[in-house]
Amino acid sequence: MNKSKLVLAIILVLSAWWSCDTGGESTKFHLIYDEPADKWTEALPIGNGRLGAMIYGEVQQEHIQFNEETLWTGEPHDYSHKGASNYLDEIRQLLADGKQREAQNLASEKFMSVPLHQKAYQPFGDILIDFHDHENFSNYSRALDIEKAISTVSYQVDDTKFIREVFASHPDQVIVIHLTSDRKKALNFDVLMDALHEQKTLVARENTMELEVKVKDGALYGVAVVKVETNGKVNAGDSKLHITEASEATIYLSAATNYINYNDVSADAKALANNKQEQAGSKKYTQIKADHIADYQQLYNRFKIDFGDNGQSAVATDKRIVEFGNSAEDPQLLALY
Repeated sequence: MNKSKLVLAIILVLSAWWSCDTGGESTKFHLIYDEPADKWTEALPIGNGRLGAMIYGEVQQEHIQFNEETLWTGEPHDYSHKGASNYLDEIRQLLADGKQREAQNLASEKFMSVPLHQKAYQPFGDILIDFHDHENFSNYSRALDIEKAISTVSYQVDDTKFIREVFASHPDQVIVIHLTSDRKKALNFDVLMDALHEQKTLVARENTMELEVKVKDGALYGVAVVKVETNGKVNAGDSKLHITEASEATIYLSAATNYINYNDVSADAKALANNKQEQAGSKKYTQIKADHIADYQQLYNRFKIDFGDNGQSAVATDKRIVEFGNSAEDPQLLALY
């Protein structure tokens, strides 16, 4: 390493070390985009360790794909290969003799688990939110605030501004979708759920929807419950919830499966999902959000890093990445990364 590179490396290390000080205001870290996601890998992720979601940020129909950690194919099963121990000495001897291929073939046939690979993780379902008369919009933005673990979509239709906030609460174990408009009774939308699973049922009643799915090859099933709280009107029909004349609405999503442990799939998924709804329903949205941020930041705020900001942080993230390939003059992008 030449002398100039060594000096640069030392400066970077010291900058990181100095910025670990918890004092002072932290820089806002956002992933920012000026158009909705086209595909799953462009959607913005949220999660609380058990529930996760990918948010596309579409205007006319928001698409939020969600998962729950225990929904897999398969069933309680002993992976042990009967009589495997009888071949252990022979496999060891083949390896000692340098016969790698023979040892591998024998192990695959007589020793390895049955089946060899674990089963497949499954998507749970999708929340779709259809907005009325939002075809002509302007000032669109979607973002993920990494400091607060909150995804935001905002845009304007005529003279009305609409904002959506989505986060996955760890303290309350629900995914929360908060929708607002800055004009009274301007928020009108439909909420529905769907899933890729062949076996599924969907029921909507009053202000609640319930989606039940069953994996194709296995013993697990899951129940997801959506509940809407709003200052507008809510009606259930056609397996949808219709929200009208609102300026604010909050959608709470809970989900659970019948999984208890690797050898027990006797849990009551519906009761578990409804229990999470009841717990969240005992608190106001503002408290759930505040508890989420405080819980998340206990981890996030343990470390801070700052390389300075030359104004590039205001540029859309996808464009910043392209520009960084041409000119690496974006120190804040390194801290964001």
